[in-house]
Amino acid sequence: MIRTLPQVASRCSEAEGGLPAGPAGRGFQEPKTGAGRQMLVIRDVTADALDRAAYDDFVARMRVHLRKFLPEQCDALGEIKTGQLIEFGVKRARECGFEAERDVCKYIDLMCVFGHSFDRDERLPWARQILESRVPPDPGERMRRLHDAALDALRKRYFPER
Repeated sequence: MIRTLPQVASRCSEAEGGLPAGPAGRGFQEPKTGAGRQMLVIRDVTADALDRAAYDDFVARMRVHLRKFLPEQCDALGEIKTGQLIEFGVKRARECGFEAERDVCKYIDLMCVFGHSFDRDERLPWARQILESRVPPDPGERMRRLHDAALDALRKRYFPER
């Protein structure tokens, strides 16, 4: 999941004791959790719908982002292939352990700049090294390292005298 929905405390299917959808249940159950606290439980079907809506929203915002910052690449790809690139980028970013929208966005940006398989390109050993090492373990820090290495690579390519 790319976006965390903080109000979703727990997911519960009908088989796990959740209330059935309908006038009485409406898919929600509020069990007691002790000390007078109640926890909101959302059935799997509802949570899946929320996840899909969050994902679709991210994809739409990613399209706007790419169109704004990488318009030439978007024009070359066209709408359908841009959407496919985003879907592929989300999948690859997740495989590398990136879940936060910011990190996934940067990963897709790197795909647009260095190629859709930059993470496996032998000409870009810095990318593969950072992604395969999983060091540091924090995905946000790893993305910062990857982004910094990408900027260094671009500087060397376009400004070799510096």
